[in-house]
Amino acid sequence: MLTFKKQKKHVCLVKWRSRIEQAKINKSFTSEDKMDAMNWNVCAVGEGQKYLNNTIRKLAFKAGGRCGYISFSQIAPVDKRLEELGCQFSSQVSDDRIGYASRTLDAIEKRLNQLYVLA
Repeated sequence: MLTFKKQKKHVCLVKWRSRIEQAKINKSFTSEDKMDAMNWNVCAVGEGQKYLNNTIRKLAFKAGGRCGYISFSQIAPVDKRLEELGCQFSSQVSDDRIGYASRTLDAIEKRLNQLYVLA
């Protein structure tokens, strides 16, 4: 049984919180962080989806999508807001915009919480 509503932070995003804290120290993300942020399977949104084990229908993934002008054939979240936030997060990690990435991760957590409450 999930006690998700009582948690301030989404427990599955601890990995990304840790990466952001390390990037603050190093003044940049690692190349592995940048690659993972571009992969829906291991990005913050993907980790949220895996943690909840598809218990939230809106967290389901669909084939294909877009990040800005870039089309991709990978899976993407069905929830449009999560898709937008994931694209922003990926771009921010890639560009070493650490503060923005941290705030976007907060927004991803907030959206995950909203979807959980709606489920």
